[in-house]
Amino acid sequence: MLRGKNKLYLTIPYGERAVDEFITPGVVEQVKDGIYYVNPTRLTEDMFQQNLSKLEHAKGVIFDLRGYPYPGTIGINILKYLTDSPFQTPQFHMPLFVFPDHENVKFNLIQDTHEPEQSKLKGKVAFLTYGGAVSYSETIMGIVEHYRLADIIGQPTAGANGDVNLIQLPGGCIVGWTGLVTLKQDGSQHHLIGIQPTVPVERTIKEVREGRDVYLEKAIETINAKQNNQ
Repeated sequence: MLRGKNKLYLTIPYGERAVDEFITPGVVEQVKDGIYYVNPTRLTEDMFQQNLSKLEHAKGVIFDLRGYPYPGTIGINILKYLTDSPFQTPQFHMPLFVFPDHENVKFNLIQDTHEPEQSKLKGKVAFLTYGGAVSYSETIMGIVEHYRLADIIGQPTAGANGDVNLIQLPGGCIVGWTGLVTLKQDGSQHHLIGIQPTVPVERTIKEVREGRDVYLEKAIETINAKQNNQ
């Protein structure tokens, strides 16, 4: 391995332990004066409620959707504090197969409506996302995008929402494919397009080596800029 001009020799034991792609703050942590970072991939409903009071009055809140939200409804529930109006999920079309060979396939529309909470986050809000955001993360980000609930910082999401069908083949291999046709709220294409950032970020090996999170830095910069322009 090369580190600058130095050649390093490392012995790395094989294992199944995954390495975190990003070095992140705590689940709920103040990262700058009045600006809080929240990680929904590890956030429980109880933790969110315990921290809600300070988040409501924060100058800004950054939600990190670069992973899969904690099991449950916490992701959708966060959005209820960002709007005064009801909002809908993207369109999920479930195929109904009656005839063989995909003849006369019909689709059943699944689209939920959620009511807002009375209390609201009063500061500026940003969401971090990138190409590793998939499935439920994209459902949440799709709502943020369609209703313009916050700035979207980072890169386009995977563009692969809609549940998953799995089949195990002889030999133990597992094959998966998308189970639903997912469209955006306006009926436009989601697959292979995903959710587009409002503030694009290019991550380089330089920031990785320096231990920096350029996504988080850009979110803080964006919140401060909007706060100063009020």
